[in-house]
Amino acid sequence: MWAGWGIPENKFRLVSNAVEPPTTELTRDSLGLPSNQTIVLTIGRLYPFKRVDKIIECMAAHKINALLVVIGEGDQERNLKELAQRLKVDALFLGRQPHEKVLQFLSVCDAFVLYSSYEGQSHLLLEAMAAGAPVLASDLEPNRELIEDGVNGLLVDSHDLNQLADRLKQVLSNQAFARELVKNAKQKVKGYSWGKLADATLAVFEEAQGMKQ
Repeated sequence: MWAGWGIPENKFRLVSNAVEPPTTELTRDSLGLPSNQTIVLTIGRLYPFKRVDKIIECMAAHKINALLVVIGEGDQERNLKELAQRLKVDALFLGRQPHEKVLQFLSVCDAFVLYSSYEGQSHLLLEAMAAGAPVLASDLEPNRELIEDGVNGLLVDSHDLNQLADRLKQVLSNQAFARELVKNAKQKVKGYSWGKLADATLAVFEEAQGMKQ
C-alpha cells in the first residue's frame, strides 16, 4: 500500500487507534429498544460503500428474525428505508446519535455488523469490541489487524451474502459462542489504550526530531 503512494516503506510508522470501554450502561428500555427482540446493529455513514443495503437484503433472503438498528445518516437513508419496507425487514433508523449513546447501543445489541467494502483501521470496530458487542466485519486487511476470525469476532467476505447470513445466524443462535467472542475481544482491545497511543505518537515525533539533528 505504501509503495503505491510513492513513499518508501521505511518512512512510515504505524500508530494504532485507541479506545476506552463505555463509562455508563443503560438498558434497552432506556434506549427505546424492545427488550424481547434480537437486535442486529450497524453504524456508519449511509453511503454505498458501507453496504447497509446488503445487510438488509441478507436478512430478508435468509429470514433472519431480528430487528436491524441503523445508526447514521447519509444520501442512501431514504432508499434504505424503502428497501427494508419492501423486503419486509424489521428495521429502525435512528439517524445520527451522540457518541456516548452510540457506545450504549453497542453494549446492548446481539450482534454488530460492519459490512463495508472499504475501511481503514476502524475506530468504531474497536469501540464495538470494547463495549461487548459480538462483531462481524468484512474480511479486509485493516479489520484483520483487530479480528482473529472465530476467536474475537467473525470475518466475512464482503461479497458473499450467504456467508454473512451463516455467520450472523451462528452468533445469534449460540450465546455461549457469542460470549466467548466478546470475552476475547475485550482482552484484545486492552492493547489499544490512549496511553499507548500517546507513547507511540511521541516516539514518532522524537524519531523525526532525531533525524533532523
